[in-house]
Amino acid sequence: MALTSSSRTERFKQGKALRHKTPREAHADLKGSLSRNAVALLAESDRDRVPELIPERYARMSLNPFAFLRGAAAVMATDLAAQPMAGIPVQAGGDSHLMNFGAFVTPEDNILFDVNDFDETLPGVDFTVDLKRLAASVAVAALGSGAPKKQARALAAATVKAYRSHMAALAKLSPLEIWHSRIDLEHEIDQIGNASLRRKLAGVIAKARGEGLSTDDNFPHLVRRCATQAWRPTPARRVSQGPQSGSTAAARSLHVEGSSIQGGRRRFRRDLLLRRPVFDQRQRTAVPSS
Repeated sequence: MALTSSSRTERFKQGKALRHKTPREAHADLKGSLSRNAVALLAESDRDRVPELIPERYARMSLNPFAFLRGAAAVMATDLAAQPMAGIPVQAGGDSHLMNFGAFVTPEDNILFDVNDFDETLPGVDFTVDLKRLAASVAVAALGSGAPKKQARALAAATVKAYRSHMAALAKLSPLEIWHSRIDLEHEIDQIGNASLRRKLAGVIAKARGEGLSTDDNFPHLVRRCATQAWRPTPARRVSQGPQSGSTAAARSLHVEGSSIQGGRRRFRRDLLLRRPVFDQRQRTAVPSS
């Protein structure tokens, strides 16, 4: 069916109704049991791993809070399954933490910014699952870099705000325009006020055009807080560049640094599948919420 103004208006009405049913305030507090055994949840996935590598996996997860968050997708899947759902299922990324976004070079030699890991993608999952994991990862990365709690909260809020702005802009476009929309990384880097961060990200661009980017070799090899001005989101200038993504907002305030956590395929998709009945109890009308 062709996308018409009336159909879009009707979908917005349905989205408003869903938001009235599950208001934003409902997502403020963590619901469910807070006494779940994180170690036991992680051990459940060890059955599928190479036994000799399990100790190394846990050693690397214990390096810092972000490494733990990244490797403990099963724990977060359990927590998120008990949270309020907006009622809008999507083809979820499945593991949308900050390290699963990066840069790509196109056949036209443009450098785009987007999701770079689809191993755990899963249909029929509420969009808030991806968004909450992304926001949580931004906050944990910021705190791990030495940022105060106030700034970590502000970065997480900016991430969610940028996502909301992006979706609001896309909602005005046709499916074909959405398909061709993109986030041009070079354009975004030009908007960064911090010269040191611009140089670092320019290095990512050069590497993408040269030998390419290996897994986990771009955004954000975490993290050192930008020492000068914080980034503030600004509207995109044209559709082809697209509005800011939440991870672009976060990357502008964080330096790319450090080594990545290797080994052990993430089990977020499997854990979401195991908990799928919980998600499926929620309303699944695919309409936008504004």
